[in-house]
Amino acid sequence: MAPTVEVWNASNHPNAARYVTNLLRNQGFDVVKYGPFKTKQQRTLIIDRSGKLRPAQQVSQAFKGMEPDVVSRVDLGRQVDVWVIIGNDFQIPE
Repeated sequence: MAPTVEVWNASNHPNAARYVTNLLRNQGFDVVKYGPFKTKQQRTLIIDRSGKLRPAQQVSQAFKGMEPDVVSRVDLGRQVDVWVIIGNDFQIPE
C-alpha cells in the first residue's frame, strides 16, 4: 500500500505544491491533500507522521538533486503517513 502524503507549499513558488503532488503521484505515492502552508520556509522538509520513518525516506528520494531534511514528528491524529513542506530551496525544473 502506498504511503499517504500531504504536500504543503511554504515557498515563494506559486505552483510548487501542484508540481510536487504530480511528481509524487507519478511515482506511486497517494497524495491526499495539497495547498499553501501558513509560513514561508527556506528548506524543504519531509515529516514522518506515522512513526515509520521508511515512507518519509521513500518520499525524499523523489526529490532528485536535492537532499530535503527528513524528520519524525509522529501525529497519528493526522491520519497521514508523510507531510512534505516545500521550502524556497526547491526549484521547479524549466
